Amino acid sequence: MTRFTQRIRLIWVQSRRLWAQRRDLLGPQARRRQAGYNLVEIMIVMAIIGMLMSAAGFGGFAMLERSRRKETRRMMHIIEQAVVTWQADGGESCPPSLASLVEKKHLNKEPKDGWGHPFQFKCPGEHNNEIDLISFGKDGKEGTPDDIKSWEEEDAKKP
Repeated sequence: MTRFTQRIRLIWVQSRRLWAQRRDLLGPQARRRQAGYNLVEIMIVMAIIGMLMSAAGFGGFAMLERSRRKETRRMMHIIEQAVVTWQADGGESCPPSLASLVEKKHLNKEPKDGWGHPFQFKCPGEHNNEIDLISFGKDGKEGTPDDIKSWEEEDAKKP
């Protein structure tokens, strides 16, 4: 053992001995009074834990919302690629619906946005695109600020 660890061990032993002597000097009622936590201490600890959990929860929900928006954008890109392969394979300019892309095996399954809602599909598109895709966002209602449109840039929606 090094001198430092010997010194630490000696301090530890002495402090334990002092605590034992103090405990022996106290009567049984005083020992009982010191044995536990009081209600105020427990409530303070619970309040601190609650504040930490709520802060983590708010951050987690914001991250979840961002990931759903990213997933919706990613799915829109996959649908656009499937339309390009549709055009290359069949010679037709536009599929009649997203279901026809699934039937022709250009998509594995009916595409949904990050919230589980179906996309609104229009081909040919009206906004200088081959197709127009719209996700109604979190609320599932048309025309609200949370709508995601394939012809709009994601950065343009941020204030």
